[in-house]
Amino acid sequence: MMSNEDVRKRFHTRHKMIRALRHYLDEKDFIEVETPILNSVASGANARPFVTHHNANNADLFLRVAPELYLKQCVVGGLNRVYEIGKVFRNEGADRSHNPEFTSCEFYAAYHTYEDLIPMTEDILRCMATESIGTSTITVQSCVTGEMEEIDLQQPFRRVNAYEEVQRVSGVELPEPSQLCTPRGMAYMSAIMLQHNIPLPSVRTASKMFDKLIDYFITDRVVQPTFVMNHPVFMSPLAKESSEFPGLSERFELFINGMEYCNAYSELNDPQEQFYRFEQQLLDKRVGDDEAMALDETFLKALQVGLPPTAGWGMGIDRVSMLLNRSTSIRDEIIFPLLRQDADSHDAKRRRKTASFFGFNHQMTMFCLSQLEEDMIKRGASQESCEQVRHLKRCILGMERGSNCMMESLPKFEDTRVSRLRYDLTLSVLRLFCGSSKS
Repeated sequence: MMSNEDVRKRFHTRHKMIRALRHYLDEKDFIEVETPILNSVASGANARPFVTHHNANNADLFLRVAPELYLKQCVVGGLNRVYEIGKVFRNEGADRSHNPEFTSCEFYAAYHTYEDLIPMTEDILRCMATESIGTSTITVQSCVTGEMEEIDLQQPFRRVNAYEEVQRVSGVELPEPSQLCTPRGMAYMSAIMLQHNIPLPSVRTASKMFDKLIDYFITDRVVQPTFVMNHPVFMSPLAKESSEFPGLSERFELFINGMEYCNAYSELNDPQEQFYRFEQQLLDKRVGDDEAMALDETFLKALQVGLPPTAGWGMGIDRVSMLLNRSTSIRDEIIFPLLRQDADSHDAKRRRKTASFFGFNHQMTMFCLSQLEEDMIKRGASQESCEQVRHLKRCILGMERGSNCMMESLPKFEDTRVSRLRYDLTLSVLRLFCGSSKS
């Protein structure tokens, strides 16, 4: 970060977009709250939790996978519009779009439906883009063609019904949505997956199988902003069932260039139906789905008090930062991302490659040499000495370790009038890098 201005700019952009998001919600009369990170029940999202232990109470606790259930309890308590921006934790692998610790924003609005949140989502993305990068037009490398493609967030986002779109693209008529979780429905989905060489999930629940179909037939083909709507109810245990599409939920996910950015739905507020949905999640857990939600009795009691008609919304902040900064990896958007520690991992190899001879990071070495060069120029050092520093920088960039090509120029540096502390530091780094035994 110290030696790379692009990295600093990236986090300035991230700061501006989060500030714009906060300002938008504050202007809509939302209030920001803070909910617990240590939870007694791992629920609120389909994800494997991190587990810790509270010694004083002799009880296991979970790092939150989502703040959803607490935020909805705030709505039950009379806070009709609430939001939280903070860290969530999911015990999963890391790749270009996932990190076990990431930042999310969730908000909940009483007397709203998921359809009310569609224009809000469009407005939020436009606001975050214009306030942070000065434009709502972004150029991305298409996940479909590999060519560069322009995305204009000012245009209305496309909308597709998940169930209908899978049928249309696959050319197969599926059973009714309510029947997809039956043995017959799962056999249909298995047949489609085998026909198209789609890998079957390791745990064959209806939710995971239909999610694979959505990925293959819809989201992997999406470049322009698209709302994938009305997922089957069994995929959405906290969402209200649609009155227009029986068996489907009042839910949408926003995808851009093959990646999910938002998830929103009309909240299920019937305590009996919610209890039944939790029971279905427990059945999935028994067949091996360790991402299924646990039953939260406190939340069910809150629903019995009464949750008004409410819509909820969640966004992955790091992924939006990727989009606006045109990054290819989520780790570029997290100031201290989790790195794999095993010796054969890509992260470990990269650390070894970029470390200097005695463990100095090459970027720090480059920074010191650049500062030395600036001082030498300001204080009238010879062109030859300045060129020697530049050549050493080129050597470092080329990772020419052990090269003693620059040691002969060291005495010449001693004649220059530069900052003594910076000079001594850089001279030491230079000798260490070149493997010199001179003092």
